[in-house]
Amino acid sequence: MVHKVLIAALAAGSVFAQAQAPLTFEVATIKAAQPPTPQTMMAGKVKIGETLDAGRADYGFVNMEYLITKAYGVKAYQVSGPSWIQSERYDILAKLPAGATKEQVPEMLKALLAERFHLVVHNETKEHSVYALVVGKNGSKLKESAPETLEAAAAEDEKPPAPGTMVMQQNGAQMRMAPSGDGRGMTIKGPQGNTKVTMGTDGTMHMENSQMTIASFLELVGRFVDKPVVDETGLKGSTIFRSTCRWRT
Repeated sequence: MVHKVLIAALAAGSVFAQAQAPLTFEVATIKAAQPPTPQTMMAGKVKIGETLDAGRADYGFVNMEYLITKAYGVKAYQVSGPSWIQSERYDILAKLPAGATKEQVPEMLKALLAERFHLVVHNETKEHSVYALVVGKNGSKLKESAPETLEAAAAEDEKPPAPGTMVMQQNGAQMRMAPSGDGRGMTIKGPQGNTKVTMGTDGTMHMENSQMTIASFLELVGRFVDKPVVDETGLKGSTIFRSTCRWRT
């Protein structure tokens, strides 16, 4: 499969002539992020990912690779660079200029990365192997979650977390992680769906996913394999489409 790859590099003091000045944040603070602790997670004080509101952009515990995907609208597997773009983590809080919209945030993020990190990118086209999710020969068995199920799940999120539940904010939405009663796994509920993780006695991990879009499922699977995962199912659901999937590693 051929796709464009964004190559990230550091250019000390590089200057490029431009037709007009780029749109920038009014002010931004960048700090090295501290790893989440069980205490901060239990208190619901952990923020991971991007949160946008009317006046600011908040990035919590993010690496440079994540910031590049947000700024340039690409997938993580399309970004290549030094190893630190994945290992180093940052907390960034930026104020949008008056009248700016959320749609303009990527442009401002590009300018921030260039100014504060001296980031320079260029495009290359590369070919490499991928994993493809396809429909089996007997057709799709996925079922849409009923609207009342989605409404019940939303109402459940409004309740106080049960004892022992860890809470964090991920990309502006709440994620809850609760240990299972038998101590062999946990249940994760978040904006991308629900996942029940169970560890087998033979060292395998079993995951049951519900109320999850195909795109979210691919993102989840992509964390456990060595190649990009692409959607070749041809299934085109609406924005409220949810699927139930089971898989074993």
